[in-house]
Amino acid sequence: MPEITETFYTADPQEWRAWLAKNWDTKSEIWLVLPKQSSGKPRISYNDSVEQALCFGWIDSIQKPFGDDSTVQRFTPRKVKGHYSQPNIERLRYLGGLPLSLDLTYLEPEIGARVLTHPLESNDIFALIEQLTGRCLGAASLALEAIPADAHSAAALQVPDGAPLLMLERLTSLDDGRPVDLEYIRMRGDRITLRGNLVRGI
Repeated sequence: MPEITETFYTADPQEWRAWLAKNWDTKSEIWLVLPKQSSGKPRISYNDSVEQALCFGWIDSIQKPFGDDSTVQRFTPRKVKGHYSQPNIERLRYLGGLPLSLDLTYLEPEIGARVLTHPLESNDIFALIEQLTGRCLGAASLALEAIPADAHSAAALQVPDGAPLLMLERLTSLDDGRPVDLEYIRMRGDRITLRGNLVRGI
């Protein structure tokens, strides 16, 4: 089991986000200090800690005791293979107070590095891409499939391992044909309804 190395304490999600913004691409791990309720000390909520980490491609893993009145949660960069390995963004979306989808986005490296300098909770990624490149988005290819939840997705979406998810794969290109955004959107199968209309041709 990994040993506790560098620790960081904050009860403020924005301070946690600032640490991630500064260190996401240079650090290999951080142990976030979480005081126990009995200590009376303020603590960041689990959802806030995970949501901010996912924005920078970091994920939570093990938790260990830390002193008499705290625990520490280990956060590390998510290991991703492939052309779009850096940077990547993972966001957890809620609807009605419950997790709806876990969105993993791979960005073209140069554009992605600039996108990550903006607060993503208040900015649309596609609007940022158009603003930063000075070009309009062109087209996107889509694929939709049913998949079982892996351990990480299951924990984030609060479903059992192997639960059915609906995954949307979307590759978006600029109007010059250059691919800039590859997304895998994993949605809880029990929270999605698809509707459409059929019109009979003559």
